[in-house]
Amino acid sequence: MRNWYADGAHIIAYPVSKTHISWAFTQRETKETAETWRPYRQEEIAHQKSEICQLLDGWNPAVKDMINSSERIIKFRLFDRDELKPSQWYSKRCVLVGDAAHPTSPHLGQGANQAL
Repeated sequence: MRNWYADGAHIIAYPVSKTHISWAFTQRETKETAETWRPYRQEEIAHQKSEICQLLDGWNPAVKDMINSSERIIKFRLFDRDELKPSQWYSKRCVLVGDAAHPTSPHLGQGANQAL
């Protein structure tokens, strides 16, 4: 696993097989937009790679190589949410645990740790 950090930005990358890695780039955005959680279509990927690489100007060249070799890009937005009171974590037979129950970034196993 490899982590890179900059002011207000973070990249994590880890192998998922002998030939593939998974990576995530987290950066605070200044304006809130609608939640659009979906894989980018093939015709959008080159543009997304270019945009991400522009944001990473000055970072380790291995990071841009990793981005540019990506076959698939999915954008997930993270939003700050109001804190839930503990009485709101459950309802009859449903309980929120892990990433669903906390307002922090879903990196470094924070959700799994809180679920335990």
